[in-house]
Amino acid sequence: MTIIDIHAHVIPSALVKAIRDGVAPDGIRLEERSGTPWIVHRQGYQYPLLDEFHDVETRIAAMDSSGVDITVLSIAPPMFLYWLSAEDGVEAATVVNDAIAEMVQARPARFAGLASLPMQQPDAAV
Repeated sequence: MTIIDIHAHVIPSALVKAIRDGVAPDGIRLEERSGTPWIVHRQGYQYPLLDEFHDVETRIAAMDSSGVDITVLSIAPPMFLYWLSAEDGVEAATVVNDAIAEMVQARPARFAGLASLPMQQPDAAV
């Protein structure tokens, strides 16, 4: 029997790079806390940046240890960024979706991707 995890959030490496470079959407930034990077949003959301969120091989190892064969990757909810302007929302969704697609391409037998839509721009979301 194939085990599929359909609820697996990621913060793809392209987005992590943008955060580290200080060019992430909506001013998302990293803070070091006791040697662990934390993602910090201007709205107050804060959480540790675990390797499993962005590193393909770490995610695969976690899947293997849990007996998961396939994972459907989707962006973590604080990264939906629905409060951005329509133009910025389309750009953010494009960055996120391209980055998830890269993760899927790295291990297509193990990953599927779920796109994020720029809900503030209905025509682009369609």
